[in-house]
Amino acid sequence: MFTRLDFEAPLDVVFGGVNCFSPDIYLGLQRIEFNQPYEVVMRYSKKDFLCRRSEDSYIAVYALAYNLSKSVVYIKFGSHSLYYNTAGLLWAQAPLYARVIGVFQLKQPQENCEQLEKICVNYLNNRSKNKPHRSDNTRYSTKRPRVKDVIHMWKWVRDIEDELEEFIVITDEAVNNCFAKLSRAGFIEPVYGSDMWFTLPLEPLNLTSDNFYPGLPPRRQNETEEVVRGSLTVTPMGLCVFQERDSNRLFIDACRSFLYNFMISIGT
Repeated sequence: MFTRLDFEAPLDVVFGGVNCFSPDIYLGLQRIEFNQPYEVVMRYSKKDFLCRRSEDSYIAVYALAYNLSKSVVYIKFGSHSLYYNTAGLLWAQAPLYARVIGVFQLKQPQENCEQLEKICVNYLNNRSKNKPHRSDNTRYSTKRPRVKDVIHMWKWVRDIEDELEEFIVITDEAVNNCFAKLSRAGFIEPVYGSDMWFTLPLEPLNLTSDNFYPGLPPRRQNETEEVVRGSLTVTPMGLCVFQERDSNRLFIDACRSFLYNFMISIGT
């Protein structure tokens, strides 16, 4: 049976903060263990993001912190409707640190799924113009960082472990400013503040070879039933590693990318 990866963890499990957080991972009814390779068949099946949100919806706005080069903090802002897997989907983007800016209720329908996070990014970029010491080492964006940069971050995470507290302080400052800005917007109502956060296990990504491909296995044709076979490993850091059976090529991406692009069946 083909199904999608599922990262079960609602936001309430990270109230007050959790260190070394990871969700429960499932493929259908099968519990997936971390760092355990599973023989799978993956069928290409793109799942689109839901951009339109109705009035009175509850939305979590979040910030994810990455280190992309020496002492540079990349903060990716996003938003997600409240579901049983909302915290799990933040984890599945493989950040060093995740913080929920707040939960807001919409007072009107929302057509642009990036509206709230863009408000934060624009506001913080304008603030940083007057704080060059911050703008030099902090980047704000609604886009996820390049996969190869995230892989490099997790391969060498031990080298930046001592800097994690500084990254957290920088991210928390951005979160507090963003919450204050969104709370003044007239079309949303703040429901919860920002006392929801987690760090991921600081385990280095252990690769026996540097011969890997950042990203997902590419499609070779347009047939809807095209599949790839191999072994899939879910790491505690939110990265998924797929080794293709025929070629032994290794593909690595954030686990959320696998969720949105593949239906998966365990077995050969």
